[in-house]
Amino acid sequence: MSGQYTDFIVVVTGASTGLGRAVALEVAAQGAKAVVINYAHNRDDAEETARLVGAFGAETVVVQGDV
Repeated sequence: MSGQYTDFIVVVTGASTGLGRAVALEVAAQGAKAVVINYAHNRDDAEETARLVGAFGAETVVVQGDV
Protein backbone atom coordinates (compact mmCIF):
# COMPACT_ATOMS: atom_id res chain seq x y z
CA MET A 1 0.00 0.00 0.00
CA SER A 2 1.31 3.44 -0.78
CA GLY A 3 0.27 6.75 0.61
CA GLN A 4 1.41 9.83 2.44
CA TYR A 5 2.93 7.80 5.32
CA THR A 6 4.43 4.89 3.38
CA ASP A 7 7.16 3.23 5.46
CA PHE A 8 6.90 5.79 8.29
CA ILE A 9 6.87 4.79 11.95
CA VAL A 10 4.25 6.98 13.61
CA VAL A 11 3.66 7.66 17.31
CA VAL A 12 0.07 8.61 18.15
CA THR A 13 -0.68 9.84 21.66
CA GLY A 14 -4.15 9.19 23.03
CA ALA A 15 -4.73 6.58 20.34
CA SER A 16 -6.98 4.32 22.38
CA THR A 17 -10.17 6.24 21.52
CA GLY A 18 -11.62 9.22 19.71
CA LEU A 19 -9.45 11.51 17.62
CA GLY A 20 -6.26 9.64 18.50
CA ARG A 21 -7.75 6.37 17.26
CA ALA A 22 -8.93 8.08 14.07
CA VAL A 23 -5.41 9.42 13.45
CA ALA A 24 -3.84 6.00 14.08
CA LEU A 25 -6.25 4.39 11.61
CA GLU A 26 -5.68 7.08 9.00
CA VAL A 27 -1.88 6.85 9.07
CA ALA A 28 -2.16 3.06 8.85
CA ALA A 29 -4.49 3.42 5.87
CA GLN A 30 -1.94 5.78 4.32
CA GLY A 31 0.78 3.13 4.47
CA ALA A 32 2.54 3.58 7.81
CA LYS A 33 4.96 0.73 8.47
CA ALA A 34 4.31 0.80 12.22
CA VAL A 35 2.09 2.72 14.61
CA VAL A 36 3.00 3.23 18.26
CA ILE A 37 -0.26 3.52 20.20
CA ASN A 38 0.00 5.50 23.42
CA TYR A 39 -2.68 5.35 26.10
CA ALA A 40 -2.98 6.64 29.65
CA HIS A 41 -5.64 4.45 31.30
CA ASN A 42 -7.53 1.96 29.13
CA ARG A 43 -5.37 -0.84 27.71
CA ASP A 44 -8.39 -2.71 26.32
CA ASP A 45 -9.30 0.24 24.09
CA ALA A 46 -5.65 0.61 23.04
CA GLU A 47 -5.50 -3.08 22.13
CA GLU A 48 -8.66 -2.66 20.04
CA THR A 49 -7.02 0.24 18.20
CA ALA A 50 -3.97 -1.98 17.62
CA ARG A 51 -6.19 -4.69 16.17
CA LEU A 52 -7.86 -2.21 13.81
CA VAL A 53 -4.53 -0.68 12.76
CA GLY A 54 -3.08 -4.15 12.18
CA ALA A 55 -5.85 -4.87 9.69
CA PHE A 56 -4.17 -2.31 7.41
CA GLY A 57 -0.93 -4.30 7.59
CA ALA A 58 0.94 -1.99 9.94
CA GLU A 59 2.88 -3.32 12.89
CA THR A 60 1.71 -2.00 16.26
CA VAL A 61 3.23 -1.33 19.65
CA VAL A 62 0.99 -0.41 22.60
CA VAL A 63 2.65 1.76 25.26
CA GLN A 64 1.16 3.16 28.47
CA GLY A 65 2.20 6.66 29.43
CA ASP A 66 0.81 10.05 30.30
CA VAL A 67 2.11 12.29 27.55
